Amino acid sequence: MDEETEVQPRLLAAHEHHQHWFLLQDAARFTAEIGAWLAGEGVAYDPVMLTRGAAAPLDQPPADDEGRLLPGWYPRRIVWEGAQGWVEWCFVGDTPLTDPFYEQTLNRCAAAPFNRLLRLRSPLDTLPNLLPASTGCTPSGFVFHLSRCGSTWLTQMLAALPDCRVLSEPQPIDDVLRSHFRNPAMTPERRIQALQTLIALWGPRQHLEEQHWIVKFDAWAALDLPLIRRAFPDVPWVFLYRDPGEVLASHRRQPGMHMAPGVIDPPWFGLSGAMVQKMSPAEYGAWVLGRIIRSVLRFHPLESRRLLHYRELPTAGWARVLPKFGIEVDDTRIAAMQATASRHAKRPYEAFTEDGPAKRAEITADDRTHLVRWTDPFYQALEGARHSGDLMLQRGVE
Repeated sequence: MDEETEVQPRLLAAHEHHQHWFLLQDAARFTAEIGAWLAGEGVAYDPVMLTRGAAAPLDQPPADDEGRLLPGWYPRRIVWEGAQGWVEWCFVGDTPLTDPFYEQTLNRCAAAPFNRLLRLRSPLDTLPNLLPASTGCTPSGFVFHLSRCGSTWLTQMLAALPDCRVLSEPQPIDDVLRSHFRNPAMTPERRIQALQTLIALWGPRQHLEEQHWIVKFDAWAALDLPLIRRAFPDVPWVFLYRDPGEVLASHRRQPGMHMAPGVIDPPWFGLSGAMVQKMSPAEYGAWVLGRIIRSVLRFHPLESRRLLHYRELPTAGWARVLPKFGIEVDDTRIAAMQATASRHAKRPYEAFTEDGPAKRAEITADDRTHLVRWTDPFYQALEGARHSGDLMLQRGVE
């Protein structure tokens, strides 16, 4: 056994030290402490490796002696080697998930000396073996959205609550939902099982005061809404959106991956590669937005109170989302959410400013042509459903 393949299993087995080692962010101190511990255990090691990190991952999950997932370890992503999916793991410990996106927190944790030295991965199909005896609390709610519509603003408000944990667009979920493009054997049933397992592995409380946790999906995940609802029929959900023209204008400034033609498998959006090649970026974007809205409209029954327009934020965050997700509304929670709402969701060092007028001014005639064709009919139907629900609520019908 070479030094690297001996060091990683020994570090994994000493799981009672993982939190302490993870907190050693200074590379020199980490190297000194780990080196002293390995020497005390009689393990030969290369000092350069302790600084550089492991050259290759260890093909083992972060599991205890009974095969259950160790506390503090989260799936970072799923990578594919042929038809084999591998779950890459990252030690997070008690790091709060308060960044705008799950990926930001995981990437920061992955850069810690401990995670660079102890690199773990395990086969996707063995994920259920890691399930704990008690999976903790189930999600309080799911957030679906059109993109660039205030969803990060909303989830940052929710993450500001001390008893609420938010997983914002975790990559492993997207990796599972679209896994059939990597391996055709990933049937809907297998994807449902993998999704349920991921959610269960995230379920144990990260902090004692935690009572609720929420998942915000990637915008394009709404196209798999029927599968997600089959997996979690009892979890409340909302769909947040705004004027598609404003969304399209935002993506022109900085395109999201689903708005870059061909980045996401074209069949996911009901397209072929040849169809994508014939589309301009504006037409492709309008098509994608239309398909996302259409997928929500086709879900039955569509309760209008699930629908949130950007214009209703931030008040709808505490007035509608908290009750929908079974979270008590009180002055302390409202104050925390209001304080967060005053800051830019993705750049919290900046004050929030309304950008709707500027985005509407950027909508071109070409944009409008494609929006009218591919998006507006669905958007108007969605608006009609939302407004009819408001009227029914006022009349005491809903």
